[in-house]
Amino acid sequence: MNSLGARLSLALSFTILGGPAFAALALTSSDIAAGSPINARHIYPRCGGHNLSPQLSWTGAPGNTRSYVLTMIDLDVKPSQWSHWIVVDLPASAHSLSQGAASLPGAAKAVVSNFGDAA
Repeated sequence: MNSLGARLSLALSFTILGGPAFAALALTSSDIAAGSPINARHIYPRCGGHNLSPQLSWTGAPGNTRSYVLTMIDLDVKPSQWSHWIVVDLPASAHSLSQGAASLPGAAKAVVSNFGDAA
């Protein structure tokens, strides 16, 4: 498989105490376009890239959101649904991550992906 052609599923979910459905939540990126290859700078080094996090922004979470979880899952590799990046505890006050973010906001942390590290 050509790693530059990999399809990734970006998902952003949130922890809430109850309330409306997730329908209004939107995740966008100036670095990743739907249906387009991922630039090599955002691909894991063992797959030929530079492991630079993409710019991400989100809007539309309910007012009682307590935190976010971000997952980046590859839909085209074996084993299926390989996790490239998982971030937990993004504070509800955060609404974006910059490209190449050197640190995560608040108590957010990356957890071990299928690559075996928290990159």
